[in-house]
Amino acid sequence: SGSPQREQLLQSIGLNFDIIISDFAEDLDRTLYKENLSQYFIDTTEDKCCHVYQQIKLNENEKNNFIIMGADTMFSLNNVVYGKPCDTEDAFRMLKTFSNNTYQVFTGVCILQGDMIIKTFFETLLFKHVNNVFDFPIYHFCTQFRALLNSEIK
Repeated sequence: SGSPQREQLLQSIGLNFDIIISDFAEDLDRTLYKENLSQYFIDTTEDKCCHVYQQIKLNENEKNNFIIMGADTMFSLNNVVYGKPCDTEDAFRMLKTFSNNTYQVFTGVCILQGDMIIKTFFETLLFKHVNNVFDFPIYHFCTQFRALLNSEIK
């Protein structure tokens, strides 16, 4: 995974690892997964891991004594799936779209040992927008954050 947040998480639990970014195009047809979106993320992470496995096998003479972890995270709002923003402007557009809305965050994870898949899983987080927050510190924070976000987007 090329995610800086995932890198920090893995470092925080004491793992030693190399980062190899997958060259998988992440172009699976999402329309084929309408009934089972979780499978889309699992298939994407499996493909990412398999691509990294092929890169390792081409570049090194390993004996399958390594573990590969792949992950993919996307967001969904009103049944529209959003991938990674392509630039800063796209990121601000996405943040503005998600602001004041309830949305989901999906993450698929795949772990390979050598060329064998040993674990895949999928997690969903639901972020709910709350209209009436009266606890002053939280309300104040949200008000200030929203003002900052709106000024940055303009």
